[in-house]
Amino acid sequence: MNKNSTEKNTYSVDEMMEKLREGDREKREEGELVTREDGTQVLRVKKRKRRSKQKKEEEAKRRKRNLVLRTFALIAIPLLLGLGIVLQLVRFHSPGFSKGVVAAVWEKTGANAKINRLSPLGTKVTAQSLTLAWPDDSPLEQVKATTVSGDLSLTSFVTGRLGGEELGSEKGYLLTSGRKDRKVSQPKGEAANLVGFKRYTSDNFSFYFGKVNSPFRLENSRVRFIPTAYSRQLHLTGGSLISGSWGEVPLKRGTIEFLENTMRVVSLRFEEEQRHLIFSGDLDLADSFHSLSVEVVEGNVGNVGGYGYERFFESDLAGSTGTLTFRPWNIESHEVTISAKPEYLTLKNLPFLSVLEELYGDARFQNFEFELENSFDIVRSSKGSEIKNLDLLELGILAVKGDLRVEGRELKGNLKVGLNAHKKLSLRNAQRDELFSKGKLESGFFWFDVELSGSVEVPRDNFSSYLQAGPNASDEDLFEQLTR
Repeated sequence: MNKNSTEKNTYSVDEMMEKLREGDREKREEGELVTREDGTQVLRVKKRKRRSKQKKEEEAKRRKRNLVLRTFALIAIPLLLGLGIVLQLVRFHSPGFSKGVVAAVWEKTGANAKINRLSPLGTKVTAQSLTLAWPDDSPLEQVKATTVSGDLSLTSFVTGRLGGEELGSEKGYLLTSGRKDRKVSQPKGEAANLVGFKRYTSDNFSFYFGKVNSPFRLENSRVRFIPTAYSRQLHLTGGSLISGSWGEVPLKRGTIEFLENTMRVVSLRFEEEQRHLIFSGDLDLADSFHSLSVEVVEGNVGNVGGYGYERFFESDLAGSTGTLTFRPWNIESHEVTISAKPEYLTLKNLPFLSVLEELYGDARFQNFEFELENSFDIVRSSKGSEIKNLDLLELGILAVKGDLRVEGRELKGNLKVGLNAHKKLSLRNAQRDELFSKGKLESGFFWFDVELSGSVEVPRDNFSSYLQAGPNASDEDLFEQLTR
């Protein structure tokens, strides 16, 4: 065998060995030959790692799928929301929903509701007007509100359960009545699921008793009603009280509470410059006659008693109390009585005081101050006002008893004026005896009946008639002597 042949064979063997080694590597890469316990052989294949090209393809597919989903969501969700809103709007504005609201109001309040142009839209709800009417067994007869609007909660429009923070009205009123001919029946329909509002308000609200625009009423107040499980209170600010006995009195603030057949006036505060009164008490709305307590926090005879009294009296009435009585529909029944017992009271500007100033030569009779031991009454009604049961005494000098009243601008009254028998007068003894002979001696005073007349601006009385001279006196009477 030659050399060339040997190299050729060697090459062939080397190639064969190389191929065998490559085959082993491929087998190892493809798998491992394993002999089982029963003698059989299997090839265990190793998991192949993903190639980078495969990863890129899968990522691209995933991005494409997400893009399709986002595009679908951007189109579908607004369409679904829009469809839901349209369906909810159709539901809210359907007759069935309005009937459901009316039925729900009946369940919550016991009143039959009439709602004109109810329109829930987005986060707002509006109505042109709202009227609630109660049957005979309720002390409330009617509530009416106009231009009603409120802010709905964010979930109200989605869930269909109307509710929110506040429902307000531009103007409204509450009418209470004991009438038994109210024809109010339970509304038909299934009650809607209403959440309600946390508070109810009105910028211009009135309270009428017995009938609309009754002679006794509260007008034009700002009200806030916050319903709870324990209280039905209305808070008032501003407005005025209209009463036959007071006329029109501005209201500062107040609180009213409803308890079955009773309207509890927790407080109504009438605060003005130099006058502050508080009314309180329970009104039985099934009854026709009402009474409230009155407390004078600040005031005097003039601004509490009424027109004209500031000309004749000066006194601080803080701490005085009284009552207001009335039948709502009868203005002549309205009467306020204040029982006053101030520390001091000054009497002034009455004609007999000017005469006494001359008789005693004492200027303080023009504004005579009494230290009070007894109370007196101030009575105000639709006809006028009156100071009753005056019992004024300054020991050893002057006493005044009786009543004084003002009707319109007219002054009337009957007083008993007592003069001390031992106080020196600017008269001769005969003249003095002549004067006292016309009086009645009692408790150390000579008493004279004095009738008041004239007007607030020009008051008159008949005290000067006691100064007319008798038959034994000179031709010139005592009054002319004293006043010329």
